[in-house]
Amino acid sequence: MRGHFHRYLILLIGCLALVLIKWPGWSEGFCPSGGMGGSGPIAPVSGASAGVFGPGLMPRIQSLGGWDNTAAWEVWWTRNRDKYLNIRELPEWTEKAVGNATVTRYGIYDDLYNLLVKSLSDKSQSTAYLAALGLGKLGDARAIQPLITTYKTDNRILVRNNIILALGLLGDSASIETIKAQLPDKKTTEVSRSYAAIALGYINDPAVIALLKDIVANPSDYPSEVVCSAALSLGNLKEGSAIPLLGALLNPATTTEGKPKIERRVRAYAALGIGRIAASSDVVSTTVNALAELKKPLADKDDDIRASIAIALGMTGSADAIEPLTNLIEKDRSMLVRGFAAVSLAQVGSTTKDPKIYDILIKTFKNVKGTEPHGMVLLSLGLLGDERAKPELVKIFKDKKKYITTFKTVSVLSLGLLKDTESVPLLIEKMEKDENDQTLTPYIILALGLIKDERAVPPLAKILAKVDKNISGIAYTNLMVALTMLGKKEELVLPALTKHAAKDSNDALRQYALYTMGLLGTRQTAPAFIEAYGNEAIRDTAITGIGFFMERTPLPLLDKVTADTNYNMFMWIMEHLLPLPPW
Repeated sequence: MRGHFHRYLILLIGCLALVLIKWPGWSEGFCPSGGMGGSGPIAPVSGASAGVFGPGLMPRIQSLGGWDNTAAWEVWWTRNRDKYLNIRELPEWTEKAVGNATVTRYGIYDDLYNLLVKSLSDKSQSTAYLAALGLGKLGDARAIQPLITTYKTDNRILVRNNIILALGLLGDSASIETIKAQLPDKKTTEVSRSYAAIALGYINDPAVIALLKDIVANPSDYPSEVVCSAALSLGNLKEGSAIPLLGALLNPATTTEGKPKIERRVRAYAALGIGRIAASSDVVSTTVNALAELKKPLADKDDDIRASIAIALGMTGSADAIEPLTNLIEKDRSMLVRGFAAVSLAQVGSTTKDPKIYDILIKTFKNVKGTEPHGMVLLSLGLLGDERAKPELVKIFKDKKKYITTFKTVSVLSLGLLKDTESVPLLIEKMEKDENDQTLTPYIILALGLIKDERAVPPLAKILAKVDKNISGIAYTNLMVALTMLGKKEELVLPALTKHAAKDSNDALRQYALYTMGLLGTRQTAPAFIEAYGNEAIRDTAITGIGFFMERTPLPLLDKVTADTNYNMFMWIMEHLLPLPPW
């Protein structure tokens, strides 16, 4: 990646050193061993192809050296898929007593809550920080005190950082002072201070907004990543009054040499903050002001700034973003920018229903050459929702010579997003022929779930009946998700998860089941987490699963930070947050 070779070389050497000395979990400083496929919520499984995926089925994004066009679409998809799958059913934790209005809580809730609290003091750093995040996702004010107590007594940096993030996730103003104390502390690391700035973005309080605005108004007083994090948090807080301040970061005054006075990363994150504000606003003037600031630097020489602007323009959902995005797709020199612009244009098109957007995207796909952004453009055709793309996507999937497997894979996903029932027999035939393929087959499975055609149930049930430890994590989770979308959760999915999570199952399969049970499980399956906790080898997966299962929102809270982000641009704080599985 341009300009970052030495930084990534140092990062990879550091990660390798941590793996060689068998560091448990993440380092005390900056480098997650999970980025190298080491210990984490789900470790690599012998016999299964992990592809580009690390712990929690997330692509290893920054630790492998930045943006690779062939995998770019998959990176984007795994961090933004939740709003397209929409499969979470929030557990009901309370019941009314018979004959009166008294409300009581199911006992399993307190059992899981107490297990998370107990795990805060676990000797394993990874178990402790995963427990902290789980408590943060609950939204239970009772969790504030044990988190703060542990923060004051635990010296492990990663645990302390994730407690700060958890306090933010709780969204309770009672946590503000503890979080704020870490923000200006110059004795701690830049990453720790950035954790605090990110955490505040979940607490909608006037004091928080004032502090974050002060940071972006005085960027020279803070480390650059803290300013970036504050910009993102103002976006997440939907603070329209911050647009002029973020605009001043994105479009700063220049020096006598003509160079902006603000660091490039700060400018890029200012754009992402502006996009978040516009995305959440129903006030026309807010969107207009956001677009005005985003359009000014469209010709900036820095690829990452233009890429971030492309992402932000997509978040606005405005028809006024079509022209600048089209120009980026058709004329920009960077395939990174063109790829993000294509996805953003599709997002705008899915809102505005402008028919000409399909013509722009299909023309772009047919004109790309060599290492141009095929994958992102193919994904954009699925995200757009225009049925005219179906024949072209089928043709790519059937082609035996022209397109590499990853482009066939994204064409399959896009057929799923378009709910192309006509392609179901073709997809089933390919899935049955190459059942053990760990690249294409997992996405065929997911596409069949998205299409929701009953013809897919028997072949998917057949795969489920013979699941073993050699299945990849992504194939396993996609299989359970697909069958759930096909209406077979009670009949097939829950019994299988319960069976695979049981103590007489092998550890690899138990991990996949516990992880997926966090996404799809019910109160009735929840005791499996408690039983698994006693097995130290899979304890982290059990804690991770509890965090997914008890999360209080349909969309993962971490998506506010890790979705709609420029995954090519190196940030230490993102090196910590991106590997955290949203589910």
